[in-house]
Amino acid sequence: MNFDLSEDQRLMRDSFARFLDEQSSSERVRAAAAEGGFDPDLWRGLAELGAFALRVPEDGGGLGLGLMDAVVLMEEVG
Repeated sequence: MNFDLSEDQRLMRDSFARFLDEQSSSERVRAAAAEGGFDPDLWRGLAELGAFALRVPEDGGGLGLGLMDAVVLMEEVG
């Protein structure tokens, strides 16, 4: 099996990595945890990037991407 990332997967990974680097600092995560563990702006940003629609079929309003695409995102999230 070939586990090399496609160009689209690399672009997606880089977009999520950049977003997380900019929007999910340790300080921000700690502040959210101290206030109930939820940061609506962070979740909104993830939604705008399509994080919650990766595996949803296109005919259901999602991106219709594969399991490997979801794995790429999960690896970035940690």
